[in-house]
Amino acid sequence: MPPARRRPIPARRLLCALLSAVALGLAGCGPSDRDREPAPAASRARDVPPRPAPAVPPPPSLTDLLGPLDQPTIAIVVDDWGHRRDATTRGFAELDFPLTFSILPGLRFSRQDALQATPLALPAGDDGGTPSGPPPRRRREIMLHLPMEPEGYPDHNPGPDPLRLGMGRGEVAAILDAALAGVPGARGLNNHMGSAATADAALMSALADELAARGMYFLDSLTTPHSVAAARMRAAGVPTLVNRIFLDQSVTSREQVRELLARLVKSARARGAAVGICHPYPETLAILSEELPRLRDEGLRMVTASELLALEAERRAAHGALP
Repeated sequence: MPPARRRPIPARRLLCALLSAVALGLAGCGPSDRDREPAPAASRARDVPPRPAPAVPPPPSLTDLLGPLDQPTIAIVVDDWGHRRDATTRGFAELDFPLTFSILPGLRFSRQDALQATPLALPAGDDGGTPSGPPPRRRREIMLHLPMEPEGYPDHNPGPDPLRLGMGRGEVAAILDAALAGVPGARGLNNHMGSAATADAALMSALADELAARGMYFLDSLTTPHSVAAARMRAAGVPTLVNRIFLDQSVTSREQVRELLARLVKSARARGAAVGICHPYPETLAILSEELPRLRDEGLRMVTASELLALEAERRAAHGALP
């Protein structure tokens, strides 16, 4: 039998096959994805230098916020908050000056009074600082007014749960925990009474260790000339202030407050800075309302306790002194 003849391939089919082969060959011979040159737009983007980040102004210094370091300065601490809300306490809250309110724990208005805290004029990075710009004049700092054992205890009673002689660090920590829970936002503390406690080196060392661990400061109210509190605090690295004078004492009168405030100002002009403690009495409010505007106009600077500590630290750094 003769072999079968092959049918000729139509020219159109042949042409399509040839064109497909050519297209496949070209595709196979082309560069791989790895070898391809980047798109011209991408190449141009690589050659454009990055834009510089916008300049960030440096944070304000204490000099920017509060004025020259050598300006005479006072910090006024108002003790015994937490007892009541009346016209006098409202008057203190409305004074157009920086004040530190020291609040007794566990009283009816302790927590409510603590809510008066405001941002302060402090260095950048401090949690309680004013972020930028001039600080408001009406600044309020909160301090814990911690009861401590006085001479003649218990006949002289500072209130419930005071720090007492013979307490160790664990007992001190427990009292601090309970007191601070009722005075939220307290940045430091001072002693309420405490003439026996602040003269006891062991008790003050235990308190100093606790304050150092918590990053808090201490103000020695100086209710006794025998106090060792400031020395023990500084030895433990606790930022420390010492009361210069009580502006209102056992027999309170406007004349007494005016005279004692003048003594505080004289001390600040001589030493650079001074702390005074007062109480929410009507006579004290009346004299502060009269005298503080005049003193500010005369160049006296008024700050809170933390602001004074920050100024003192910056002043020491400017003069190359050790902290």
